[in-house]
Amino acid sequence: MDLRGDALNAKSLLVGFGESPYASTSNGGWSETPFQRWIKFKEAYSQRFVRDALALSKFTPTHCIDPFGGSGTTSLVCSQQGIRSTSIEVNPFLADVISAKTNPSDRKTLLRNFERVRATLSQVQLQPLDRTFREAPKTLFEPGLNGRFIYTKAVGVRILTYLAAIEQLRDGKAKRTLKVLLGGILVSVSNIVVNGKGRRYRSNWQARSTTAVDVDRLFEAAVMQCAADLDEIANSALSPTTLLRGDCRSLIHKCSIGDISIFSPPYPNSFDYTDVYNLELWTLGYLKSRNQNLSLRRATLRSHVQATFEYSRVTRTPQLTKTLKKLERAREHLWDRRIPEMVQGYFDDLHLVLSGLTRRLARRSLIVMAVGDSRYAGINVRTAEVLGEMAETMGLHVVSADRIRQIRASAQHGGDRELAETRVVLRT
Repeated sequence: MDLRGDALNAKSLLVGFGESPYASTSNGGWSETPFQRWIKFKEAYSQRFVRDALALSKFTPTHCIDPFGGSGTTSLVCSQQGIRSTSIEVNPFLADVISAKTNPSDRKTLLRNFERVRATLSQVQLQPLDRTFREAPKTLFEPGLNGRFIYTKAVGVRILTYLAAIEQLRDGKAKRTLKVLLGGILVSVSNIVVNGKGRRYRSNWQARSTTAVDVDRLFEAAVMQCAADLDEIANSALSPTTLLRGDCRSLIHKCSIGDISIFSPPYPNSFDYTDVYNLELWTLGYLKSRNQNLSLRRATLRSHVQATFEYSRVTRTPQLTKTLKKLERAREHLWDRRIPEMVQGYFDDLHLVLSGLTRRLARRSLIVMAVGDSRYAGINVRTAEVLGEMAETMGLHVVSADRIRQIRASAQHGGDRELAETRVVLRT
């Protein structure tokens, strides 16, 4: 489950645009705030980032577009502040997370359906794991591969029994919420942890004795916590969120006209989010075959080389041209020879997304994004600078580009906090 790569999930300082000590941080990771705590989403940006972005507008926005929905932070904050939003998400598990947060079940209905699930557990009959998960990673269930496995057999069977019982529910909102909450405990009952750019086996994982009782306990706790969160919004008027499921490059034109866009795209750092969330995707049945896994990878931004893409050169800016020449000269020293093409494809994809946004945003709307640089063979990919140059060629005005925070470089580059992320603000 671990990811390879020379570039870190980190973000670099934009030279020439200046730095503000008051720039809002995007560093949220997962937090213990209501709704956000349902899923430990490591890459989530903070709610403060969204609130600060909304405050940049000279008028109160009425409709916000987020092409990279992720954990739903943008839509959640907008909904709570009375702002309609449209969120696009290609990962089906994360799309359900967004939907569960922004179109939630009510507390009583959730608890009633949870009791129905528990009452039917003894009636569930499962197919053999090796038949149901024929094309899943071999390490998913005990005995695994070469003695390595993510779930003990008892834990895996208990999770899948809950899942089968949940799928029998008739209430769509409760079913979706319970499935998301079940997804939220998968790492806790497994032999892996979220670490760095992916997942790795726990220290001394062979000595762990996680049981079906642990699944029962953690799932019940997650449901009770969710019920408490739902209590807090019981009498609140939430603005509606439209969720588009799929590739934002092809779906952006389906958004209704907005007056602000707030998002953070994947970074050009070979961080494949399909890989990062394949535990949830495979265990919960979103993926059933290798072809589905490959199709999902190809539907994501070209920020990784875990799938084969077609490449062409669409975007040209001075900074990007200079970077690509350096990467091409260093090709033999890169961990993957396709890195230069990946970087080009990444900016071509963002060009496509920004072009679509300019046609879906009203005049003088803001685009606020958290972006980050990467580094390969000592060569920095200055994302914010390239995007600033690109935006100007598209008729967008660069309002600001402020450094948000510095992040530790990869071990190959000494592990120092040399890289940073940048908040880029554009105006249509």
